Amino acid sequence: MLLKFAISNFRSIKERQVIDFRASSNTQKKELLDNLTDYPAKQFDGNAVRAAIVYGANAAGKSNFFKAFQVLRQMVVDSDKLKLDKAIPAYDPFLLDAQSKKMPSIFEIEFVANDQKRYFYELALDKYSVAKEELSFYPNNRKTSRKAMIFSRISGEATNFGELYRGKRDFALNKNQLLLSQAGLSALPVLAEPYRFFATSMLNAPGYSSRFDQDLLEIAEEYLASNSEYMEAVNSIIRAADTGINKIFVQNIEHQVNLPDDLPEEDRFKILERLKKRIKTSHPVYDSGFEIGEEVFDLSRESTGTIKLLGLAGFVVSAIADGSVIIMDELDKNLHPLLTRMIIGMFQNPDLNKRNAQLIFSTHDVSLIDKELFRLDQIFITDKNKEGISSIARLSDFKGITKVKSLLKWYTLGMFRGVPAINEYEINLPRP
Repeated sequence: MLLKFAISNFRSIKERQVIDFRASSNTQKKELLDNLTDYPAKQFDGNAVRAAIVYGANAAGKSNFFKAFQVLRQMVVDSDKLKLDKAIPAYDPFLLDAQSKKMPSIFEIEFVANDQKRYFYELALDKYSVAKEELSFYPNNRKTSRKAMIFSRISGEATNFGELYRGKRDFALNKNQLLLSQAGLSALPVLAEPYRFFATSMLNAPGYSSRFDQDLLEIAEEYLASNSEYMEAVNSIIRAADTGINKIFVQNIEHQVNLPDDLPEEDRFKILERLKKRIKTSHPVYDSGFEIGEEVFDLSRESTGTIKLLGLAGFVVSAIADGSVIIMDELDKNLHPLLTRMIIGMFQNPDLNKRNAQLIFSTHDVSLIDKELFRLDQIFITDKNKEGISSIARLSDFKGITKVKSLLKWYTLGMFRGVPAINEYEINLPRP
């Protein structure tokens, strides 16, 4: 479960921006209580929201906030693969300021792992080195709310381990590698659960591109092929969405494929495994209004929206089953607004979402700015000033907003900013 995320000096984000997923004291206490996790509030300094939605104009920086989640996860999971003296891909400072482009990019994240402990992780990156890496946790049996350090390392200094740390202390790390990444290579019990949070509990959907739907499907196939319960759950979502599909299934297909002789064995295996599996859909066949059989389609015959829903459903089923966090830029791309609401509703239904899974996503669908669907502390607005600096705030931070009857009207009028300042007088089309 994500509690808080902060970013400094990353892409269009210059100054430290904080995204707090805990319930705000500025929101009415009894408002949409099902939208909050049911963890012990005192233990984790407040309940968190089950879903968070991010708005903003084009080029306001929404995608950069989601990119920050992605690069932090990737750094934790894969930094051990970085070769000596290679640049750190996650380092991407704000370039429109002479000083910022020389400063570290900083990521701070507070989360609850599967061991039900609350952790805090901070990472500062230069182009070629880790400037700072620190992991702490909040002991459940202490009266104080202060963090207890697990380890702390600063570039050029020896790693400092906390009194509760147990296990290996001698790590041969390159300057561009993380200590936390080592938990993915060897048995480090103290670091195992924090590492697993990034590796398996933060489900970052692929960034939107021409391969977006295909990337989602490849991930969905992994879930579907290995777990019959996931398959049935995804089928229930597909049927509920009125797609006309009776069921979906994964079919194994033998292909004769000629691959280059010099292709690495690992890549060869991945390609061949990928080609063995194809998602198929079954549609009912009718005669005189009566169902008489079925017709099996290849997924390529389905609509773009159905393909997107199927890929997304794999993510949703996995997250709700495991209590994970889905982080997705443009969730509603190619989805009908009612299907988007259906997905949100699954996370905000405590009878379905028993393990407090979370959904964090961006959208341009303004119909979702609805007091009956979201609390004020679930709606975030990104904005960018004339200097190209992005900021983010949630509606519960705005004074007097609890008295506003139509949040949608206020947003479209620009009262919260985060909408394009359209100037039609700038448009200059050629005369006929």
